[in-house]
Amino acid sequence: MRALLGQATGFYFSGSATSTGDTTSLIDTKVMRYDTGKLTNLWALMLVCTQTSIQGTSRRVSSSIASSGDMTLVNALAATTTSADTYELLPYDPEIMQAAIQEAIRTVWPKPFPGSRAPKGLYRSDPDETLMVDNLLLNPSFETSTTGPVAFTNWTSIGSPTLATDTSLRVHGTQSARIDATGATEGLEQNILSRVDIADAAGKTLHVRGWLWALTADIARLRVTFNGTTFTNGPYHQGGGDWESPSTQKIDVAIPAETTTAQEMTISAEVAESGTALVRVDLVVAWIDPIAEYTMPAAFYPNGPSRVLQQVYEDKPEGLYLPITTPIPGRILRLTGAGRLTVPTTDAGTTEVDENEAELIIAEAAKHMFAMLGDKDKSQEWERKANELRASVGHLLPGADEHTYWHVSGDATRKLVLARR
Repeated sequence: MRALLGQATGFYFSGSATSTGDTTSLIDTKVMRYDTGKLTNLWALMLVCTQTSIQGTSRRVSSSIASSGDMTLVNALAATTTSADTYELLPYDPEIMQAAIQEAIRTVWPKPFPGSRAPKGLYRSDPDETLMVDNLLLNPSFETSTTGPVAFTNWTSIGSPTLATDTSLRVHGTQSARIDATGATEGLEQNILSRVDIADAAGKTLHVRGWLWALTADIARLRVTFNGTTFTNGPYHQGGGDWESPSTQKIDVAIPAETTTAQEMTISAEVAESGTALVRVDLVVAWIDPIAEYTMPAAFYPNGPSRVLQQVYEDKPEGLYLPITTPIPGRILRLTGAGRLTVPTTDAGTTEVDENEAELIIAEAAKHMFAMLGDKDKSQEWERKANELRASVGHLLPGADEHTYWHVSGDATRKLVLARR
């Protein structure tokens, strides 16, 4: 999008240095085809560089030598440019261009505009399945993880397992958690006590459901502990390289009374094996009481989804979904409708548009960019262009289902509220 914005508003060139310069020069013989006046005052944005300290930094070109492709930069870089360093030449400050693109992605949401009878714009329509009815576990499908080494957000390692993501063997979302255990009692756990009023929960039942995959029998299971020493165990996986579903992998345990000693409410996926055991775990949920209010995924804020569907069959998370009437604990909610576009924060980031829709974002970005630069005439010119594109490539908001069994709260939190009897 930065390239498209540069092309639309003046200039764009992507290249790599052909020889080593210094902290105030960038050399590329491929720019010799441009006259010196064309390159003056353009911005050079350093991308992938031998000296990593200059990656992502930009400097204005003050002059260039046509016979050598040597461009002199205003203000020194933190390190020397070297051969094969990649860069872009842009007509305006790259930081302003990036901020304008990000703002455009936020503001292409459907809205009324001159010449249109209905609000039109861009939004994402991908279904969201991150919410589960009454669930107390965070990151239940292990979709959020970090690398180097792999760790799963909100989950803590038991012992020292080697963790990995697996995008092939999964039951929900895009990945499962792979646990390679080399010693006894290793795995992943999560303490949900901070999300439970233990005094109120005492005597009630904690329900845990999950999916486990294992090649070897009697090494993988779900567990619950309230004190870190005494455990309620689910059944061991029977092996064979198959997924065992919540109809098998489940625990229902009474919650003890609050004590003055150390107390917890920890759910774990344990792998007990003296050799390396390649176990997968996915979609682990836990619940106690009905939960009416849910924090909506950011993409649907603040208006909410147009439809809320519920998983029909417990053992088929990618099977049939129907409009929710009676919430069933542990079931996945599928939210559909108009969601906010993802705003990229890195060069590798993406947003949910096609080529034609990208033209609207570029026009909207140019409007914002020239407003930032104080050029009112150009900003208004690009606003007219953006409105024309809204009419041609923009989309109307989808109609919402009748909100008989759910609604979005009217307060500032804008939560998804399910009707609970």
